[in-house]
Amino acid sequence: MLERLSELLGELLGELLLELLGEPLLEPLLEPLLEPLLEPLLEPLLEPLLEPLLEPLLEPLLDFRGIDPQYGPQLKLTRVVNLGSKDGLWVSHDPPIDLVSFCHAIPFFDASTREGWVSTMAANRQKEIALAAVKLFEQKGYHATSVQDIADEVGLQKGSLYHYIHSKEDLLLQIAHEAITQFNDNLEAVLNTDLTAPEKLVKAVENHITVSVSNMETTTVLLREAFSLGDTQHQVIQDLTDKYVALWTKILEQGSRDGQFHVEQPKVTALAILGACNWVYRWYRESGQLSPTEIARVFSAMFLSGLSG
Repeated sequence: MLERLSELLGELLGELLLELLGEPLLEPLLEPLLEPLLEPLLEPLLEPLLEPLLEPLLEPLLDFRGIDPQYGPQLKLTRVVNLGSKDGLWVSHDPPIDLVSFCHAIPFFDASTREGWVSTMAANRQKEIALAAVKLFEQKGYHATSVQDIADEVGLQKGSLYHYIHSKEDLLLQIAHEAITQFNDNLEAVLNTDLTAPEKLVKAVENHITVSVSNMETTTVLLREAFSLGDTQHQVIQDLTDKYVALWTKILEQGSRDGQFHVEQPKVTALAILGACNWVYRWYRESGQLSPTEIARVFSAMFLSGLSG
């Protein structure tokens, strides 16, 4: 990119001279002389000056992974010319698509399509960053993972990373929030059925264990690292966790009302069940003898035996 910018400035200076002195006469003489002369002089000056300014702007514009597959495979950045003019950024296409910073004008597509593409690309990058953070938080722990570690994992400069996130703590909050929300949504779906309390308990245990195992890194971050959040952010996760406990408690209260469970303290019992289910992330191994579903059956049989006794 910087090499092309150096060439760009050379072209601009050359064009200025051509305008002043006459294009037909000087173009064949100046063009081969200016490029090798100016490029080695300008590049070391441009790099420290422009890189921190341009990278956060160009990064989301040059990430084509979110583009409609119909066009994505055909798009490849080939050159940068006349920056600031209508020919600002070109990519190879037949006919070429004028990207002009990509946000402002793609003449063959309407504004809503352009905005959708940019939004999709940003969302894809944010998802990639979140997945990288989950991996690093699980492996190294939240406190031992730096913002630079996350940037390196996704191939961004540290400054560019802040184009997508506000802070490392907000990233942890996002991960934990999505994880506990999934648990809540799944359990609410179980409670909204006409199943009996024992059937709901079996389904709830199965959901919790299978979701935990299928998203082991995320579950680990939620259960082990969310305590690293500051008071305000942690309260958000605590409120959602309390909601989850309350949903489990409702199953036990239903069973108690229907005479299917003998429970004196439904909330404490719910916490005991969750404590056992949550600990699976500590000892489960994919190479073990039992599948997540089989483990859930063992747990459910044990819980039902204790609750109906």
